[in-house]
Amino acid sequence: MKKRSIALTAVFTALSALLSANAGTVNWTVLASEQANTGDNAAAENITSTQAPSSSGRYTDDAGNIYRYSIINDGAAVSIDGKSLIKSTEIVLPSYIEGLPVETVDGNVIRNTNVTSITLPETCKKTYGFLNNTTIETVTLNEGLEIIESHCFEGCTSLTSINIPSSITIIEKDTFINCTSLKHVKFSNGLITIGERAFSHCDLIDIKLPDTLETIYGKGFGFNSSVKEIIIPSSVKTICNSAFIKCGLEKVQLHSGIQTLEAGAFSGCDNLKEITGLTDSQIAKFWLAYNDTPWAKSIVNEEEPFIIDDNNNLVAYVGNENNIVIPDGVEVIGQDAFSGKDMTSVTIPSSVTKIERTAFYGCENLESITIPASVNSIGQLAFSHCTKLKNITFEYSKGILSLGSSAFQFTAVTADTLNTNKRKYTDQQNPFANTALDPEYAPSETILPSGSPEPEETPVPSASAQPTEIPEAAGELDVSVNNGEVLISVNGSPVTFPDEKPFIDSNDRTQIPVRAVAEAFDCNVDWNGDTQTVTITKDDRLIVLNIGNKNMQVDKEIITMDTEAQIINDRTYIPARFVGEALNMKVNWDNR
Repeated sequence: MKKRSIALTAVFTALSALLSANAGTVNWTVLASEQANTGDNAAAENITSTQAPSSSGRYTDDAGNIYRYSIINDGAAVSIDGKSLIKSTEIVLPSYIEGLPVETVDGNVIRNTNVTSITLPETCKKTYGFLNNTTIETVTLNEGLEIIESHCFEGCTSLTSINIPSSITIIEKDTFINCTSLKHVKFSNGLITIGERAFSHCDLIDIKLPDTLETIYGKGFGFNSSVKEIIIPSSVKTICNSAFIKCGLEKVQLHSGIQTLEAGAFSGCDNLKEITGLTDSQIAKFWLAYNDTPWAKSIVNEEEPFIIDDNNNLVAYVGNENNIVIPDGVEVIGQDAFSGKDMTSVTIPSSVTKIERTAFYGCENLESITIPASVNSIGQLAFSHCTKLKNITFEYSKGILSLGSSAFQFTAVTADTLNTNKRKYTDQQNPFANTALDPEYAPSETILPSGSPEPEETPVPSASAQPTEIPEAAGELDVSVNNGEVLISVNGSPVTFPDEKPFIDSNDRTQIPVRAVAEAFDCNVDWNGDTQTVTITKDDRLIVLNIGNKNMQVDKEIITMDTEAQIINDRTYIPARFVGEALNMKVNWDNR
């Protein structure tokens, strides 16, 4: 055994000499593979060798911090991985390990430590994984960094400021969400896209956007109550739904070159009293982006209550009449145009060809409607929850009417009060869900023909073929309880709840705040306070829940739950399991 040790020593000595001759001044500080797996900190700190680069190992810096690393890019670079052993509270990560540039940094390197400041290597191109680190106050990002992965700094509640280098073109979704102390962000020219919820639920004081920015996605800056003013640079072409929802904005400067300003972009900005930079035509076109703000209400002309854009789209009705006559020339009745209005009748002119989704949603006193022959499309939920709507008449036309999912759900229509005039319409998604005409309650023959002349035969489009296999789950929803706290994660990413928290109800079901559903499940959530209805849409999936009702609508199917949506302390909660499964997610439960 002794002779073998002497022989091995001789071999290592020879190898060391050979490497020294060829490696110049490069020194490698690593752990042997056996010791790398022992967890012995003392051994890790004291082992220094000059061996050839390996596929992985540990590196010790001058302060005694020990980093796990792995060789990437076919031996051309290094990645600093998680589960490292950190002593310092302020760390500067090494730029080179084993003579190779450090191009990737896993933020889990400082997981469960007291690090307050971290500087990325000047060689770093990609970083991720600082999620929910509550001690880090300062992060220095290097110029040359190309990718900050989504969720990277989510929940870093002590982070106060950040400089975005010009090499970053996209800030991914959820990158800085719930950084509740983040007040200052310095953007550099080069940035093109700000992703969904990228800076949602921060505490930004001022937002100075770069002149290269083109797109701000949904809730990109949502829920920043301290920001008062913002200038949208002329480079920005698209601002998506809820981009600045519930911000403290008082003044917004837009520009006439903007191409898309989606509905709800400034929803809930209750202090927004001034918007500049739009033409009169654009003000009408983008009305739903800011229709609930003080500014929009201040420019309403009661003598002209119809907001109509240059394309003859009726964007909104801002009047208070009970009997409404839509002006001739209107071609499209837009989404939410009359939603929730207190009217008893409406006259639709023959110029209208399309009624968009939720156009008359929740008009509870509307009693009758005549759909002109010119209308060839009625969108999803267009007349949903018009609970007194009983008399519905379709004027005859040879053309087939496209009738959207649940277009007339929760109305009072019956076989005797529906007059189709033998108009043919697509009926693939049960437009009369939850009415007397629902196949669950009445046979299809109850849709009786009227006395109108028999129309020429027009083929009805056949329903899409049903899938022969059960689709794979769209993702995983994990629910667990740890020391009395309910924890939610989606596809492995924890969902954070800044104020309202999930809870277990009396039926042993997890209730999740509805405001978190859109972020957790990446879907659209609408709340109608008048009808106390939650409507969730994602792709082609429609989910409707009513407070206090155990019936949940999923597309045209009614599912009976063993619990119900609730309102607690003026906050709306919905059952996580049932909604997750309705979205085709695998739901896992762990009661630790």
